Amino acid sequence: MSNYFVKECPKFIAGICDGIKRPDGSYSSKYPECKDACVPFKQFNGMASFSGTNFKPETLYDIQSNENCVRKDNGNFERYYTIKSDIANWVLDGNNLLITTPYVENEISVLALRLMYGYFWNMVEYFVPEYGRGKYINLPEFTFDIETYSTRNSDAFKLKVDELKIVDLVVWDDITLIPLKDASRDLITTIVNLRFREGKANIFAGLEIENPQDAFGEILFQKLKHCEHIQITQPFILKKNN
Repeated sequence: MSNYFVKECPKFIAGICDGIKRPDGSYSSKYPECKDACVPFKQFNGMASFSGTNFKPETLYDIQSNENCVRKDNGNFERYYTIKSDIANWVLDGNNLLITTPYVENEISVLALRLMYGYFWNMVEYFVPEYGRGKYINLPEFTFDIETYSTRNSDAFKLKVDELKIVDLVVWDDITLIPLKDASRDLITTIVNLRFREGKANIFAGLEIENPQDAFGEILFQKLKHCEHIQITQPFILKKNN
């Protein structure tokens, strides 16, 4: 596991990580190798596994912007990092965020995952194995699941839908990749409506498209309009920070 991964771990931030403890009891400032025996690391992995996504190394990379991106999108990235710096309160306050870009090469999925992983790190002290803190939903894949399993009385699918209703945070990714069909749109709208009503946080990420109202339907489209919107208008790349 990359040493950079530990930068958000509360034990490392507090300077009490066992991985940097010297034989004399003092602590070094070097990044440790995260081990499965480490309680925060194990709890983070538990939440990441429950969320339905494997850890992605790209979430550790720095954003490297071209000159236009720095000039035109700097305020958007500043807002993004402001949210990230207080992600626990942002989620627990039930906020909602829409991240979009016109550039398919922009890894806005990674931006959304960074926020979710940051929230998980903040929650390691409150981890409960039976109750994950967040779910990651790739909307085209979830649409396929709805069409495949919703009419088959699948217990696993019903459990997934129930989890989406109660977890603290849901990341809805690739929301504009395919238009939603009636059955999919109805169920997703029901879940999102419930989460908004219950004050549960959501992060939506997707490419900008023409006529989004036609793709989502009126109700879901109105929910997205009420989200805070971070629009990345210029290309950026992710560069590994050693």
